[in-house]
Amino acid sequence: MNPYPPVRRRSPAVWLLSVAAILLLAGVVVAAVLGFGHVGRLHDEAASLRAARNGDASAAAAVMEKQKADLRAADLPGKLSDVRDADAAADAAFRRWDSGSVKFGVLDDAMDKCDDTVDAYNRAAAPFPDSLLGSMPKRIDLTEPSTDCGRNFTSRI
Repeated sequence: MNPYPPVRRRSPAVWLLSVAAILLLAGVVVAAVLGFGHVGRLHDEAASLRAARNGDASAAAAVMEKQKADLRAADLPGKLSDVRDADAAADAAFRRWDSGSVKFGVLDDAMDKCDDTVDAYNRAAAPFPDSLLGSMPKRIDLTEPSTDCGRNFTSRI
């Protein structure tokens, strides 16, 4: 009599299932290692894109601040006031010329000076976006009586 019980042989399905489980486990480990590496690279790329976006935003803010400082330095309200004063002087010169108290050269000089102040304003306002100018015009309206430099009476000359 044999003191040991007979050894039972395992079914081939158990071996196949064991091999399949080991292969699946190995696949999960490989996928996790590769996936974590890819996720890490994506996080790094996202961080660099955020840094670039923040850098662009701060650069845009710096440009906007510089434009505001340049706008204050350009003194557009003062230049617009100069245009209105020169227009008033041209209108006054026309009234004196029309009454015969001054020569045409005085009128011509007043109109030229007014045109020069209009050009100075237009050149000073040109680099600024409309959003910064607020109520200030981008260009002087030469059809507006307060800034036309005498154009409203030139048809009578």
